Order: sequence, then C-alpha cells, then structure tokens
Amino acid sequence: MPHSRTRKSKARRTPKAHPRGVLELTGAGYGFVQTSEGEFFIPASKTADAFDGDLVEVSHLPHGHEGGRAFAVSGGRPPARVVRVLARAHETVVGRYEVAEPFGVVVPEDPRIKHDIFTLRRDAPHVQDGDIVRVRMTVYPSRREPAQGVVEEVLGHSGDSGVDVELVIARHKLETRFSDAALEEVRDVRVDAQGALASGRYRDYSDRVVFTVDPDDAKDFDDALSLDCIILPGAALAGSTATHASSGDAASACGAQESLAGEGPQGRRCSAKAAEHNGFGRVFAGGLADGAKLVARGDALWRLGVHIADVSHYVPWGASVDLNAR
Repeated sequence: MPHSRTRKSKARRTPKAHPRGVLELTGAGYGFVQTSEGEFFIPASKTADAFDGDLVEVSHLPHGHEGGRAFAVSGGRPPARVVRVLARAHETVVGRYEVAEPFGVVVPEDPRIKHDIFTLRRDAPHVQDGDIVRVRMTVYPSRREPAQGVVEEVLGHSGDSGVDVELVIARHKLETRFSDAALEEVRDVRVDAQGALASGRYRDYSDRVVFTVDPDDAKDFDDALSLDCIILPGAALAGSTATHASSGDAASACGAQESLAGEGPQGRRCSAKAAEHNGFGRVFAGGLADGAKLVARGDALWRLGVHIADVSHYVPWGASVDLNAR
C-alpha cells in the first residue's frame, strides 16, 4: 500500500488548471480573454496560433511585460499569454486570393485574423488573382507549419457589387439559410387581401400607381411610393387668395373620377392640366390619409404616398420565420 506521504506528494504535483475563455482580438493584434478569474490582456506577440473567437487557455505574465503602448491599451488588466487553443471558432475564412505559384494564398478580409492561409493552385486552377473566396481550414497555424485550407467557394472579385454583403455575413457568422420549420410555414402562407381589409387596419390603394424604391439587387421589395395629382373638396388657393370650391367643382375639375377607397374626406385624382383649366392653384392640404404628404409644384398639388409592407400580417410573432429573421 502506498505511503500517505507519497500520495500527498503526487497530489501537490498535479498541475493547476489555466484560466480559460474566448479570445477577442482587435485589428491591432492584441486582445482580451474573459475568464472565471477575471479579464486578461493578451499582447499581440502572445496570441500564439489562436484566431479571434477561439476558446483558449491563458497563463499569467509578470506585470510590465506588456510595456509601452500595450500597457495603455490594456486598461490595467493583467497580462497573459495563450498557451493552448481548446476549440476553434472558424471552420471557414473569407479572404482575397493571391496567386503565388505553386500556391494560392488567401489573405483574410477580417483584420483580426493575422494568419494567411495557403492553398494549392492545382486544387483550384479556376480561381483568379484578386478573387474573394471562402476557404475551408484543413490545418491551423502552429510553430511548425502555416495555416492551410482548400478553396470552397468564389464569392466574387474584389470590388464587385454584393461582395461586401458576403464579407459582413462571414465576419459576423450570420445564418443564410432558413430552417425547415420556417420553410414549411412559408409554403402555407396565402395572400388574403380581403381578410386584411376586413380587419380595419388597412386600406385598398390598388387603384394607384405604386412603384418600389428598392434597387434591382435588393433582397426584398417592401418599400414603395405613389404619386397623385389631387384636388380635395373644400378650400382652394388661387395664387395667394383663398377661394371656396364646392364638391361639385372639385368633381368637375377631376373629371368625376373614382374616389380613393377608404379615405375620410373624399380625395379625387386629376391631371395638372385639369386643375389649371378649372382655375385651381394650390389645393388646401386637409383630410389626407395617413402616410401621405402634399407637395406643391407649379399650379399642381401632388400627393406623395409612402407604402411599407406590413410583414407582421403574414409572420406572427414567435413563429419560426420570425425567430429565424431576428
């Protein structure tokens, strides 16, 4: 049976566990690790082979080791060095592809990742110098070898439209695919205009010319404008003198066109020529529907309608689509 003193001696030789936490690097190269023992400052020269976001173990450094400017940015936090990477945060990295035969070197677009990633040209001969690519990591950097990977996808060329969106997605690890539950909900969605109108929350403006202001490459088309030349029953201004216009006069000026459905004081559309012909100048801006503005241009008064899609009508709070989109 082992002597008790021997057992105690072995227990004393058990190494103490190092503090652990997620490494948060800055573009300047240094970083911080929040652990159960507090937050540590990691000088740029002591991050070892860790990437931003990696789960790491750290070891204390003597005070003053950080020195100079590093001491100023440490905020008084005790210095430490990365001794081991426990879990990697990046399976893929997005960067600019540079040809350096026989290699293709991927320079990460994220300034917090300081390690270039080496790929073999023969594995992706179609990739061009300056392309923005997604590379899958196969070997993480160490003292013995550099970071290595394989090109998984070409996102575009540096400076191309849309590449900046891909870079944001990669940097923040945003999800780009909806869950199966969300896709199933979308399949069951039915357009129910009459049901929406019956709720009293919406008005029917389908008789207006409504056009989107979203660009061709937008991910959705949910913002729109409409523009109408209008005359409202009530007061009208001829030059700077207020005159009264009866409902009949307004109807005549507009050619007795249909009233817009759902409005209080019935607005009627007309052309600028019709307004000018009937002696109307600037029309009194009263009784407009919500979300509309009147803009005077010459002898005509134009109503600018702002239309924004109410997604909540089709996506209930807490549904899978809602949760995926947050």
